[in-house]
Order: sequence, then structure tokens, then C-alpha cells
Amino acid sequence: MKITFTLLLTFLCVSLAINGEDTQEQRIGVWHKIESQEEYIKRGEIVYTLKPKTAKYITDENSPQLKHSDNSLYTVKVGSLRENEVEAVTFSSVKWCMLEASQFSDKFTLHFDKEENFFHADYHPGAHDCQQSNLGSDVIFNTSVELAKPYYELRPKLQRINQEELKQKETAENTNFFMKYWYIIVPVVLVLLVGGGDAPKEG
Repeated sequence: MKITFTLLLTFLCVSLAINGEDTQEQRIGVWHKIESQEEYIKRGEIVYTLKPKTAKYITDENSPQLKHSDNSLYTVKVGSLRENEVEAVTFSSVKWCMLEASQFSDKFTLHFDKEENFFHADYHPGAHDCQQSNLGSDVIFNTSVELAKPYYELRPKLQRINQEELKQKETAENTNFFMKYWYIIVPVVLVLLVGGGDAPKEG
């Protein structure tokens, strides 16, 4: 009975830890510039989770306005923010007049690898050509975000695996699982073992 309770409690703690990792918010930084500018300006961030799939764009309220002209080339820079470092950086460029024609509506599509890590972003303005517009000087983006399905190989390579290789693989997987969640498993087992045995019977 005691062993069964220990296993159930350990399984529950590990499940909560795994779910916590899945629902953790991730952040993608967005910078932009006009071709006449030398440095990129922080435009905002994309905040997303994969389980469940949620994504939103947050504008940087302190971002200065871009000095632009109708013929300017607009470039956006996107990168994953992790521990104050920018990873998986991608760049996209469009004509500024296309943004004006779409009234500054644009869309980011985020792509993920088979391990659900961000590796690329597509950027699309809301218009595909340039049209005359009577917009004011202030630029306010109306941005949407789409999360693409993680990329998986269409057909995995089939290999013959003998029993010894299969046993080594299972041992490695079990070892990696324990090393990843040892901080949950060990305390639970120690508390239940040190806490004493069953209560003494009366009479």
C-alpha cells in the first residue's frame, strides 16, 4: 500500500512538472527599421504557448516612430528571447507603401521544429501591392500571429535494431528521465521512507 501511494504521488508530481513546461510562456522579440536607418528599433514582442496554442503581439509603447517615405524598404527582425539572448533570428523585408496600403495590418507566422523549438518566422503585410492612402503620420500596427504546426519528417528512416541496441536505448531513456526529474522523485521517496512505517496496532 505504501509503495503504491509513493508511485502515485511521484507520477502526479512529474505530470504537473511536465504540464508546467508545456504551458510556460515563450517570447519572440520583434525589431524593425527603414533602409536609411543603421540600427534596428524594438517594435514589440510575441508571447505564445504551444499547449494550449495561444499567441498575441504586444507593442512596445516606448518604441519611437520610424522616419519613412513611400519608397522606403521596411525590414523586420524576429528572434527568440532566452535568458537575455536572441536566438533563431530571421529577417523579412517589404515595401513601406504595402504597409500603408494595408493600413499597417500585418501577420507573423511562427514555425517550430520537431522538438517544438522556434526556428523561423514568416512576415506578411496585409496588402500585396502599393496603393495611395491618406494616413496620418503616426504608425499603429494591427498585428496578428499564427502558430504553425511543428515540423516533422514525412517518412522516418527504418533501421534494423537488435535486442541489445533496444535495451541500451531503453536504459538511456530511463536514465535521462530520472536525471531530469530527480529533484521531484528523490524528496518524495525520502519523506515517505523517513516518515516511519505504519501506525502501531492497538491492543
